[in-house]
Amino acid sequence: HYLRLKDAPLFSSSFNRANLYYAALEKNNGKKQLTDFIQQHKNDAGIIYAYTFPMLRKVEGKFPIKIGLTTTGDADARVTQQCKQTCCFEYPKVLMTWEVQRVAAVEDAIHSTLEARGAKRHAPGTEWFNTTLEEIESIVKFVQPMAYAVPR
Repeated sequence: HYLRLKDAPLFSSSFNRANLYYAALEKNNGKKQLTDFIQQHKNDAGIIYAYTFPMLRKVEGKFPIKIGLTTTGDADARVTQQCKQTCCFEYPKVLMTWEVQRVAAVEDAIHSTLEARGAKRHAPGTEWFNTTLEEIESIVKFVQPMAYAVPR
């Protein structure tokens, strides 16, 4: 009713994502509505995940790892969703996950630290780094000592 569309087609589909829903709100001071929304969710708990592709993984030393976050509780589903949106040459491998509080702040701290160390990859995507699981783990534990690691 807010959109005031007349005789608009209805497309109906289902999805299995309990954390997602659609809502249409009347715009009333859009900047304030956006900042309020961000403020409400800034301390959300979630999962930090690290994944790569088997052909990129090394036994020793640094290799390309993507570090991301999800608040759905399912890192595998999030990684699968990301890889369906791009052209992938093989199935990704989730290497480790960490359950953390303030997930967005922890992810930002990891990315910023790795970038400052010169580990950022200049490739498509903004979350790829030449690093190791041990390096990521040390950053997570420094930022949030109570983080719970789940090796794969």
